[in-house]
Amino acid sequence: PEAGLAAQLSTALTMLLVTRMGLPSSTTLAITGAIIGVGLSRGRGYVNTKTVIRVFTMWVVGFPATLLLSMTMSALTPR
Repeated sequence: PEAGLAAQLSTALTMLLVTRMGLPSSTTLAITGAIIGVGLSRGRGYVNTKTVIRVFTMWVVGFPATLLLSMTMSALTPR
């Protein structure tokens, strides 16, 4: 229960801060980071490093891939 509270509170505070700064925000990114942070605070063995690497890779690759796909689809759509 304490880990869940820490992750949820961290996510809420992060979202509040980012929103107040007028920056784009992602609740998925915030909660994922919070969960990883809680795991790391307990020890590296609590975090599945392979899964974390896959998540980070998707964040890095997913944005440009989606951008290119949407540009292509938009260019192929009749106006």
